[in-house]
Amino acid sequence: MISCLAVGLGGFAGSVLRYLIGLVPLRAQSGFPAKTFLINILGSFAIGLIAAQTIVH
Repeated sequence: MISCLAVGLGGFAGSVLRYLIGLVPLRAQSGFPAKTFLINILGSFAIGLIAAQTIVH
């Protein structure tokens, strides 16, 4: 049950942060999806931090 709650909280936090980053007024002139790139980099970093903390403890 704890794992299910952790996944739910992670999904909630991720979706709220994705929405907030989506509100940033950034228009790419080159057509490169900068906001999507930023969201994916930050999400990968967060998952890496959580995984490292889980392995260490």
